[in-house]
Amino acid sequence: MSGDLWRHSLSFVLRFNNHFTGEAVGHELAVRLDGSFARPVENSGGTGIRQTDGTYRFVDIPGGAAQRVRWRPPLTRTYRNWVSWEPDLEVTLPTAEPAAVIERDLWPTPGAPVAPGFTAIRGKLLGLNIDHLEVRLAPPATSTPHFTLSDDVGEFLFLLPDPTAPDNQGLVDLELKVAGGTRVVNGGEFRPLGAGAAFPAAEFKAHTGRCERILFRITLPPHGPPR
Repeated sequence: MSGDLWRHSLSFVLRFNNHFTGEAVGHELAVRLDGSFARPVENSGGTGIRQTDGTYRFVDIPGGAAQRVRWRPPLTRTYRNWVSWEPDLEVTLPTAEPAAVIERDLWPTPGAPVAPGFTAIRGKLLGLNIDHLEVRLAPPATSTPHFTLSDDVGEFLFLLPDPTAPDNQGLVDLELKVAGGTRVVNGGEFRPLGAGAAFPAAEFKAHTGRCERILFRITLPPHGPPR
């Protein structure tokens, strides 16, 4: 904890987490308050504003109006391989428990690196109106609280931190749902070709411990509603 906190009043504590793993984002982010440009206090080593536990700590922030928290530079949607699919956080001070950590999710961008041995799908949607669609991946006939959105060109990255037990070939069964199931998945292909078996519908098999690249063909159902 920074020594500054012993001489000032703690206002609030914030941590940005990886939506899929729940772990704190490892990079230092450009965290600040909108308008006042107030920044979190430096860590005890004086190396930055991210604390060793992944939190950002604000002190001596006046109370009253809601304070909007920014985490990336101005006029940017993504930063350091992260994107937010939620509105920017607003904090009204004083909070009931200034030391209680306020948590906020961030999502890895489609091109973000994936740790070796991690199971992930780096996908691209093919079809019409493929941008900013909700994507979920889980074993067939199951649900998941995790999701992401496709980017402007239909690309996404979905991490599977706890895949179900693989078969004797190291494969797990997965099903893709797009836009709450309102898009029909007409199969897909792995890239490079031969990296996995092509499939004709929403269900497919993927290797655990790999980041697979897959193209997914999607359409609206017959007479389906517009997005």
